[in-house]
Amino acid sequence: MDVTEAKDAVEIYKRLQSDSIKQSGKLLGIQIFGASEDVPAFNYLSKTATIFPDRSMSRFDLVLNGEPFLTDYFYSNFNNDSAQLKKEISPYAVFDEKTIKIDFEPQWKVVRLPLSKGEIEGYFKRFDEYTTKRNAQKSVPVVNFSSPTYGNIPGTPEDGEDF
Repeated sequence: MDVTEAKDAVEIYKRLQSDSIKQSGKLLGIQIFGASEDVPAFNYLSKTATIFPDRSMSRFDLVLNGEPFLTDYFYSNFNNDSAQLKKEISPYAVFDEKTIKIDFEPQWKVVRLPLSKGEIEGYFKRFDEYTTKRNAQKSVPVVNFSSPTYGNIPGTPEDGEDF
């Protein structure tokens, strides 16, 4: 779906939501090509409550001086009302203040490949070359990385060591 004319993530969400109704089958995931300047992401504020030594709690303070995080998470289901997604979304607004009704349960994967203009064609060319080469082989090349985990080793300090 070409979203170059979309002004924000909520508009893209509504277009995807209406397009999914027309499609048959099950949606397995959404792949986004482009940086957030090309394909808008949702704004998400992170609020936290400060707990003082006397166990009292302050009002919610914004993390990062109120700068929103950009997230594609809300593309992971179509159960939300687009009017709710236009609001200032934060976990406290949803769970504590209950001013926003959002379904956070993902129904499929969402992945962004942050390529800028002019890089996408080269990516597809390299991907096609790789898949052609891989399909010609009998097995897929596999690299195994091992990260050993150590249990309680006698003679090591209790706070542990880097291995």
